[in-house]
Amino acid sequence: MGKTEKAQKVRHTSPTKRTFNIYCDESSHLENDHHQVMVLGAVWCPLDKSREIAVRIREIKRKHNMRPDFEVKWKKVSPARAGFTWT
Repeated sequence: MGKTEKAQKVRHTSPTKRTFNIYCDESSHLENDHHQVMVLGAVWCPLDKSREIAVRIREIKRKHNMRPDFEVKWKKVSPARAGFTWT
């Protein structure tokens, strides 16, 4: 095995590298919703915090009498749920 082949098998790991989950969504589908604009948004979190964040979100939903699988959307917010959006 030559030097080049040996170098290709070496893995370099860094203690500072982290893996993140990225969650993204769009505001509308231009051709289907007949809107002139589309907004893309995203949030990210460290992989090792994903479960903790998901549990916390379910706790907040439960506190506001929502099903754990309820999809939170701005246009679904009503005056009755206004407290939920500012938790």
